[in-house]
Amino acid sequence: MSLFPEEYPATYFDEIERWVDEVYYEEHGDYVNRERSYHQAWDEEFLVIFATRKKLGDYKMDKNYSIMAVEVGVIREDIFLHNMELLELSDALLKFNPPNYVTKKVASDSISRCYQKNERFYVGIQEAISSLKRFIIEISDEKWYDNELIEPF
Repeated sequence: MSLFPEEYPATYFDEIERWVDEVYYEEHGDYVNRERSYHQAWDEEFLVIFATRKKLGDYKMDKNYSIMAVEVGVIREDIFLHNMELLELSDALLKFNPPNYVTKKVASDSISRCYQKNERFYVGIQEAISSLKRFIIEISDEKWYDNELIEPF
Protein backbone atom coordinates (compact mmCIF):
# COMPACT_ATOMS: atom_id res chain seq x y z
CA MET A 1 0.00 0.00 0.00
CA SER A 2 1.47 3.33 -1.06
CA LEU A 3 1.70 6.03 1.59
CA PHE A 4 1.08 8.86 -0.88
CA PRO A 5 -2.21 10.66 -0.25
CA GLU A 6 -4.70 10.14 -3.10
CA GLU A 7 -4.59 13.70 -4.46
CA TYR A 8 -0.86 14.22 -3.90
CA PRO A 9 1.12 15.87 -6.77
CA ALA A 10 3.22 12.78 -7.49
CA THR A 11 3.83 13.34 -11.23
CA TYR A 12 6.44 15.67 -12.64
CA PHE A 13 4.91 17.05 -15.84
CA ASP A 14 7.95 18.14 -17.84
CA GLU A 15 5.94 20.23 -20.31
CA ILE A 16 5.07 22.74 -17.56
CA GLU A 17 8.05 21.87 -15.32
CA ARG A 18 6.10 21.25 -12.14
CA TRP A 19 4.65 18.46 -10.03
CA VAL A 20 0.94 17.79 -10.57
CA ASP A 21 -1.67 15.40 -9.23
CA GLU A 22 -3.10 12.49 -11.18
CA VAL A 23 -6.29 14.36 -12.16
CA TYR A 24 -4.36 17.27 -13.67
CA TYR A 25 -2.02 14.94 -15.55
CA GLU A 26 -4.97 12.91 -16.82
CA GLU A 27 -6.55 16.05 -18.26
CA HIS A 28 -3.42 17.71 -19.66
CA GLY A 29 -0.72 15.07 -20.06
CA ASP A 30 0.22 13.19 -23.20
CA TYR A 31 -2.28 10.37 -23.89
CA VAL A 32 0.42 7.78 -24.64
CA ASN A 33 2.36 8.66 -21.49
CA ARG A 34 -0.83 8.40 -19.39
CA GLU A 35 -1.68 4.99 -20.80
CA ARG A 36 1.87 3.75 -20.29
CA SER A 37 1.87 5.03 -16.69
CA TYR A 38 -1.33 3.11 -15.90
CA HIS A 39 0.39 -0.06 -17.06
CA GLN A 40 3.70 0.91 -15.44
CA ALA A 41 5.45 0.62 -18.81
CA TRP A 42 8.38 2.80 -17.77
CA ASP A 43 11.30 3.89 -19.95
CA GLU A 44 13.34 3.94 -16.76
CA GLU A 45 12.64 2.93 -13.17
CA PHE A 46 14.58 3.47 -9.97
CA LEU A 47 14.21 3.33 -6.20
CA VAL A 48 14.96 6.19 -3.81
CA ILE A 49 15.59 5.39 -0.15
CA PHE A 50 15.48 8.11 2.49
CA ALA A 51 15.14 8.50 6.24
CA THR A 52 12.73 10.72 8.14
CA ARG A 53 12.13 11.47 11.80
CA LYS A 54 8.42 12.02 11.21
CA LYS A 55 5.78 9.72 12.65
CA LEU A 56 3.91 8.00 9.83
CA GLY A 57 0.20 7.39 10.31
CA ASP A 58 -0.52 4.51 12.68
CA TYR A 59 3.04 3.16 12.76
CA LYS A 60 4.43 3.00 16.28
CA MET A 61 7.50 5.25 16.32
CA ASP A 62 9.79 3.83 19.00
CA LYS A 63 12.93 4.35 16.87
CA ASN A 64 14.72 7.49 15.70
CA TYR A 65 14.11 7.03 11.98
CA SER A 66 11.65 5.67 9.47
CA ILE A 67 13.55 4.29 6.47
CA MET A 68 11.34 4.86 3.44
CA ALA A 69 11.38 3.75 -0.20
CA VAL A 70 9.88 5.59 -3.17
CA GLU A 71 9.50 3.74 -6.46
CA VAL A 72 9.93 6.09 -9.40
CA GLY A 73 9.00 5.52 -13.03
CA VAL A 74 10.01 7.72 -15.95
CA ILE A 75 8.28 7.96 -19.32
CA ARG A 76 10.05 10.28 -21.72
CA GLU A 77 10.68 13.31 -19.48
CA ASP A 78 7.71 12.83 -17.13
CA ILE A 79 8.40 11.38 -13.67
CA PHE A 80 5.89 9.29 -11.70
CA LEU A 81 6.18 8.55 -7.98
CA HIS A 82 4.15 5.37 -8.07
CA ASN A 83 4.73 3.87 -4.63
CA MET A 84 6.07 4.88 -1.22
CA GLU A 85 6.53 2.36 1.58
CA LEU A 86 8.04 2.09 5.02
CA LEU A 87 10.98 -0.34 4.90
CA GLU A 88 12.31 -0.18 8.41
CA LEU A 89 12.13 1.63 11.75
CA SER A 90 15.68 2.15 12.95
CA ASP A 91 17.88 3.99 15.41
CA ALA A 92 20.65 4.17 12.78
CA LEU A 93 20.97 5.57 9.27
CA LEU A 94 22.34 3.69 6.29
CA LYS A 95 26.14 3.58 6.07
CA PHE A 96 28.06 2.11 3.14
CA ASN A 97 31.79 1.72 3.83
CA PRO A 98 31.48 -0.80 5.34
CA PRO A 99 27.71 -1.37 5.14
CA ASN A 100 26.01 -1.46 8.51
CA TYR A 101 23.11 -3.67 9.63
CA VAL A 102 20.44 -1.22 8.43
CA THR A 103 22.02 -0.95 4.96
CA LYS A 104 22.18 -4.74 4.63
CA LYS A 105 18.59 -5.13 5.81
CA VAL A 106 17.29 -2.44 3.40
CA ALA A 107 19.29 -3.90 0.48
CA SER A 108 17.75 -7.32 1.12
CA ASP A 109 14.17 -6.01 1.35
CA SER A 110 11.83 -7.37 -1.34
CA ILE A 111 11.39 -3.91 -2.91
CA SER A 112 15.14 -3.22 -2.98
CA ARG A 113 15.87 -6.58 -4.57
CA CYS A 114 13.76 -5.57 -7.59
CA TYR A 115 16.40 -2.96 -8.46
CA GLN A 116 20.07 -3.42 -9.24
CA LYS A 117 23.04 -1.17 -8.45
CA ASN A 118 22.63 2.32 -9.93
CA GLU A 119 18.85 1.81 -9.84
CA ARG A 120 18.78 2.24 -6.03
CA PHE A 121 19.74 5.54 -4.45
CA TYR A 122 20.01 6.70 -0.83
CA VAL A 123 19.51 10.42 -0.18
CA GLY A 124 19.86 10.65 3.61
CA ILE A 125 17.40 12.38 5.91
CA GLN A 126 14.53 14.11 4.12
CA GLU A 127 11.82 15.64 6.29
CA ALA A 128 9.78 16.95 3.35
CA ILE A 129 8.82 15.27 0.08
CA SER A 130 9.52 18.57 -1.70
CA SER A 131 13.24 18.26 -0.94
CA LEU A 132 13.16 14.60 -1.96
CA LYS A 133 11.61 15.57 -5.32
CA ARG A 134 14.66 17.70 -6.16
CA PHE A 135 16.87 14.63 -5.71
CA ILE A 136 14.50 12.54 -7.82
CA ILE A 137 14.73 15.03 -10.70
CA GLU A 138 18.54 14.96 -10.46
CA ILE A 139 18.54 11.16 -10.59
CA SER A 140 16.12 11.12 -13.51
CA ASP A 141 18.26 13.68 -15.38
CA GLU A 142 21.31 11.47 -14.69
CA LYS A 143 22.99 14.26 -12.71
CA TRP A 144 23.13 12.26 -9.48
CA TYR A 145 26.85 11.53 -9.85
CA ASP A 146 27.55 15.28 -9.38
CA ASN A 147 25.78 15.27 -6.01
CA GLU A 148 27.69 13.68 -3.14
CA LEU A 149 24.48 13.48 -1.09
CA ILE A 150 23.06 10.89 -3.52
CA GLU A 151 24.54 7.45 -2.84
CA PRO A 152 23.91 4.64 -5.35
CA PHE A 153 23.90 1.15 -3.84
